[in-house]
Amino acid sequence: MTMERRQTRSDIPGEALQLYLTHLASKYGAEAVVVADDAGLVVCGSGDADLDVLAANTVAPLLPANDTAVHELCYADVTLRLSTLKGAPVPAAEVSPAIARILDLAS
Repeated sequence: MTMERRQTRSDIPGEALQLYLTHLASKYGAEAVVVADDAGLVVCGSGDADLDVLAANTVAPLLPANDTAVHELCYADVTLRLSTLKGAPVPAAEVSPAIARILDLAS
């Protein structure tokens, strides 16, 4: 019998992404984690912060640079940005394939 490593999961992409972002926030000690589109609008997010501001921060600096980290995630047809507020840096190489799988994006 194999043990499922994830305790909570969803087959609905938006819910699955939110669960994943919640996991990342917990794992890296971030107050909030958001995935934004290339216009700086929220695709999905999790945390105790204004997610709209955190998403907008991916295209125009609105928050102190030492409080945030932004990673550009490039896929075949879309570019997304992952932004975190405080906490340890979230490695883009770890999250990019997971987000591609959750959202069914080609890399």
